[in-house]
Amino acid sequence: MSKKKLPLIISAPHACSATPKEYSMRMLLNEKELWKCSDPFTDETATHPRAHSIHRCKHHRLLGDLNRAPTPETAFRKKDFYGNKVWKDGQELTDLEKNELLHRNWFTYYEEITKSLNELISKGAKKILFIDHHNTMYDHPLGGRKEYMPAMIISNYGSRNRGARIRNRGQVSMPPRAMKFFQKGLVITIVLLMI
Repeated sequence: MSKKKLPLIISAPHACSATPKEYSMRMLLNEKELWKCSDPFTDETATHPRAHSIHRCKHHRLLGDLNRAPTPETAFRKKDFYGNKVWKDGQELTDLEKNELLHRNWFTYYEEITKSLNELISKGAKKILFIDHHNTMYDHPLGGRKEYMPAMIISNYGSRNRGARIRNRGQVSMPPRAMKFFQKGLVITIVLLMI
């Protein structure tokens, strides 16, 4: 394991823009609306020649959003980002279908990421750079505020208590001082690029 370079894992949880016909024929959204409700182009741009592993979601977020808790109530949208209903009346996913999709897609995706993390840890990695790749430049407003999400979000891999061990994952998240240092450097870099 090189001491000079951090090992890299890339994730693109909304990379898939297509839905199988068995589901799309039950939906009200057309192909363009389905495309806009994914993270367009991340199937192509979530890449790096030195990445230890790259994880691109193979199912549309409407069939189980990987950024939401894995429950039938939280992982499945009823409307797209513009307020359009997703499903035809009486054609919505059943709880049985939702549970099946979660087990087939959601849990499998995170099991693969955990496997990649464990591989690097077993090789002696003390720090791992994890990039969760999204396309939030123009495709959907943030909630009902009519604001667009920033192009880059600094994250701590999901821990609410930065620096604390994440019980269900076992990994340690980024401490607050490191987060602030990275954030400050990123802001300076962006400002310099704009000059």
